[in-house]
Amino acid sequence: MGFTERNRKRWDLLENGVRVLFYGDKGIRLAGYIKNKYESREPVTEWIKNPTGYPLRITLDLVNRDVDKVNPIERSELASKYGVGLAKMGFRGFSLVIFGSRGTYPLNVFDEIWNEFLKRNGYSERFERKEEGGSIEEYVRYAQEKIHKYNAKLWTEENTKAILVEPLLKALGWDIHSLEDVERGHSITIGTKWVEVDYVLKVDGQPKAFLEAKALNNDLDQYVEQTISYARLEGVNWAILTNGRELRVYDATRKFQVFKLTLDEYVKECDKLLLLSKEKMKEEQLSRLADEEYYRQTVLEWFMKNTDTLVGEIVKSNPKLKNEVLEKVLKEILEKMKGQKRVEYAIF
Repeated sequence: MGFTERNRKRWDLLENGVRVLFYGDKGIRLAGYIKNKYESREPVTEWIKNPTGYPLRITLDLVNRDVDKVNPIERSELASKYGVGLAKMGFRGFSLVIFGSRGTYPLNVFDEIWNEFLKRNGYSERFERKEEGGSIEEYVRYAQEKIHKYNAKLWTEENTKAILVEPLLKALGWDIHSLEDVERGHSITIGTKWVEVDYVLKVDGQPKAFLEAKALNNDLDQYVEQTISYARLEGVNWAILTNGRELRVYDATRKFQVFKLTLDEYVKECDKLLLLSKEKMKEEQLSRLADEEYYRQTVLEWFMKNTDTLVGEIVKSNPKLKNEVLEKVLKEILEKMKGQKRVEYAIF
């Protein structure tokens, strides 16, 4: 597809794994996920105007394919029930409508539309598809049942590994019975001592991540430095720490947390969790998220450390502003930016 520079900026917000809904014939009739997005040098005629626009290739992972028999969400529903004003015009002039922090409408509106479309047509989310080792949703149900079933005293580190950690690795596509994929008890030297890494995740026989597993009820904070140091010593970029209830991923080289998820968030944040799958590890897709998070944290830390400088510069431009009030407002803005999520959803 081709498009002008103005439209390109909207399309550039989309990333692999983003949910999309397709509007056509006065309603939402198709749902899916962006599987891959890449630039192409082949000329592509622009949708609306000539000459050739900027070429972009997008492949999709569709939830449904039959648009004729679908029970659509009509244009009138989008406008009246969900408050999507652009639907009144049939999205005329818009090839893409973004939902999110940098979009036209909030994310929760998209969630409501998405869930209703799937519900009325009897479709399932992507994470319910059968993968090697079962789906993420199946794993979460299994893990929650096991946690509730057994007494807290039984949740030793070894039991946590066997009952919770290894089934998760299997659900993520790792062959836990192959030493080419998963190595247990990998020995490394620290000074004059030998220590063992719980799991080494390998792609083509090469270590991609070290995983440390702790007992279910252990606080992970006390193991962060240890987990990162093991990976750094062996030149492994990714360090994973989990106790079955919570999972944290660290960039060991730059020593920062890329993301963390609780068991209850695995389904909702499925695309993020799947970055730890063997397939995604092979494609090194975790690197992109890590780079974005590292830059975000670096910029925010600079702003937080230089608040006084920023206040002074702003006051220079408008002497009527009070320093103490401006400093408070600026800190509030920066705190909100810390928790701001990337754009995750869109309607074509």
